[in-house]
Amino acid sequence: MQQQIQLQLLKLFSEYNPKQFNITNENIYLTEVNQQKDIQKQYEINQISNQSNQVINLRPDTFDDDSTSQNIQNGYYENSELNPNLMKNVIRQFFKFMTDEKNMEIVQEFLKQKSYQQAMKYTKKIIKDYKFNNTYLTRLINREGYRSIFEYFLTLEIQEWLYNSKIKDIQSHIKCIDFLKECCIDKKKLQALNRYKKKD
Repeated sequence: MQQQIQLQLLKLFSEYNPKQFNITNENIYLTEVNQQKDIQKQYEINQISNQSNQVINLRPDTFDDDSTSQNIQNGYYENSELNPNLMKNVIRQFFKFMTDEKNMEIVQEFLKQKSYQQAMKYTKKIIKDYKFNNTYLTRLINREGYRSIFEYFLTLEIQEWLYNSKIKDIQSHIKCIDFLKECCIDKKKLQALNRYKKKD
């Protein structure tokens, strides 16, 4: 909506002062096309997110205490929520978020026991030593302060990456993100990760 208003203002100003606002019909057309693409992509992400939530709501037993572990062992999540490549993508984006200075205030809000410099030093050590497997994911979420900031990232920040990325399997990533949020909320679901073994 804001982009549309800005475009309308530019059109209006260009009529009154064409020398100052060098806008051609071609530029206006391309801008409108790009806006439509952005709107369509955002609509698709919202639709997929809603579908993902509906699937979870339709499967109330999926995350029950015992069934979570059993479903993992049976490979139920292997191609979606527990796909190692999807998890790797999400964790990498989380690390980028953590080490970006523009997020300094957010990081400090969740890691209040450390100064920003201490938090960055500690986070960079975690990143350096991190191995992309379920054991290290469990350790990451269980670290003091990191569970909350990871949940915050999955809830409010990762959408921007999904929106701007060129990934094709957005639905699978959203399922993975939803599952990781469940792990942040319920320790029993997090413990189930350690029982999951990749098939040879």
